[in-house]
Amino acid sequence: MDVVQHDQTDTTASSQARRFRRDLAIDLGSSNTVLASSHHSYVLREPTLIALRNRPVSGRNGAPTRVVAVGREAIEAATSGARHVELVAPVVRSRPRHLEAAAWLLEALKSRVGEHWLERVALPAVGALVVPPGLDEEACAQFRAVMREVNFRRFMMIEAPLAAVAGCGMDIGAPRGRMLCDFGGGTCTLTGFSMSAVVSSETLPFGGGDLDEALVRYVRQRYGVCIAPHVAAELKDGIGSVHPLAEPRSMEIRGADPRGGAPRKVTLRDNEVRDVLVDACEPLIMGIQKAFESVPPELAGDILEGGVTVVGGGALLLGLTPFLLERTGIAFRPSADPLNASIRGAQRLLWQELALRGWRRRMEL
Repeated sequence: MDVVQHDQTDTTASSQARRFRRDLAIDLGSSNTVLASSHHSYVLREPTLIALRNRPVSGRNGAPTRVVAVGREAIEAATSGARHVELVAPVVRSRPRHLEAAAWLLEALKSRVGEHWLERVALPAVGALVVPPGLDEEACAQFRAVMREVNFRRFMMIEAPLAAVAGCGMDIGAPRGRMLCDFGGGTCTLTGFSMSAVVSSETLPFGGGDLDEALVRYVRQRYGVCIAPHVAAELKDGIGSVHPLAEPRSMEIRGADPRGGAPRKVTLRDNEVRDVLVDACEPLIMGIQKAFESVPPELAGDILEGGVTVVGGGALLLGLTPFLLERTGIAFRPSADPLNASIRGAQRLLWQELALRGWRRRMEL
């Protein structure tokens, strides 16, 4: 696969023209869905969750409605004690598993990005969807179905490593090996580059969601309390680490008694959370070692010397880089903005595709 180097300069005329478009870059991830317009810097990030009614009720026009809320509001709706409400994850391991729910999620979120008056402009909306690398035809068809369901008649799909490279400004054009690690909520992809081409790629079925599940199991076994995955994610973000911290931390979380459902509180310390996360990261360590086996020997030395650039939400886990260095002997370095690298890259590549190459020839029909 060839990787095209894009010029990041922008003229005044193209900058003004961008204001009159309503194109969107979309990253439909396992943990979070991220949207960014092509004409401003605002980024919308919401959990990839949707709250549905088990028993549909009639809406204003008499049609049955199932959607209660999306994103963070869906979590609040599911935890408020409302009856007949279930929390659905439309994407699992970076693959759509509930196409209708994924379309509902995007439809609700895209209206929050950009000015509503742009909907009346004649310029057609074009989408750029960040997708995992190496998708089979079935998965590609699922992503196409979701985009068409939310009225993107023309769109492009960008593989996540290429979007992240464009977003973090990584130089892959030199005749030396570089590697990018995209640590997301459902998967972790390690991609090797050299001379603007992909030389190796390995996708591990491991992500931040596996760390959350490990914490859910631990709290249930150790304290006899059931917690939701989003509570485990808050615990991980609050005091979670895979390397000793400078000062001890603790955090109180709320859950439910598995026998009677009564609410309970429990306080966890950073050292016990760290032990859980370190054990849970074992598949990641083994996967990284396996990924390096597929790197050509002449490029492996360059990667070991230059290190691996980390993007994605997993890059924010405290102590990740020293932990990986100790366990693999490879230096990992987070990018300047790991959380937004993919969406910024997709945003840039979308606009450059529209401005320089002619979107009618390259968009999905």
